[in-house]
Amino acid sequence: QKKLDVITNDLLKRALRFTGKLGVLASEEEDAPVGLLEDEASEVVIDEGERYVAVFDPLDGSSNVDAGIPTGTIIGIYE
Repeated sequence: QKKLDVITNDLLKRALRFTGKLGVLASEEEDAPVGLLEDEASEVVIDEGERYVAVFDPLDGSSNVDAGIPTGTIIGIYE
């Protein structure tokens, strides 16, 4: 796991947490899915409950960064 993987994972988790719509996040960088409790988020932009699950690879191809090969983010949202 590279430093850039950790930074990207944290950034995506924070961004998705504040939607107020996700109940669970699952990342390739985490050993287990992460639950999102209401008390964890200090600000909720839209509150429609915990209807969705987000799964993602925050930085696919991160091992190629040093070679200048393109990378990307893979994300899936499930109701």
